[in-house]
Amino acid sequence: VIFLIVRSTRETAPTVGSVFVDSVPAGAEVTFDGSRLVDKTPMTVKNIPIGTRHEVKVELARHKPYTSTVDIPNTGTEVPVMALLKPVTGKVVINSQPGGAEVWIDGQNRGRTPTTINDLDPQSAKKLELRLKDYSPYHAELEWPSNGQITIDAKLVP
Repeated sequence: VIFLIVRSTRETAPTVGSVFVDSVPAGAEVTFDGSRLVDKTPMTVKNIPIGTRHEVKVELARHKPYTSTVDIPNTGTEVPVMALLKPVTGKVVINSQPGGAEVWIDGQNRGRTPTTINDLDPQSAKKLELRLKDYSPYHAELEWPSNGQITIDAKLVP
């Protein structure tokens, strides 16, 4: 009888754990094992069976996605995931016929064609101009896709 009393008063071993997902900046969307969750970071995914492995993906507009694999320990403790989200920077690959044209982005000279310009801010880099002596200037509005890369092949007109 004593054995049953002692056994019934002990705490039972945990069967579930949780994952606390946070991000910098906050307010990112969370996908847990392929299912998008309603809440945004910071948030907690609860009641996850112990001893299991899961994929956590954190996404925020104009930032590179963050993916992590987490294991839920047998102790049932909370597993932290901190996603440091890096902004997507713009990249423009520019070619012209003929080559050697000056590249101007938002009024700043950025070199000559052919060229690749990295680390542009998609929020502020909006206007591209190519200039070459004896040719009409080439103008383009920069409309940034989600991957942040634009390729321009310009045929300059004499």
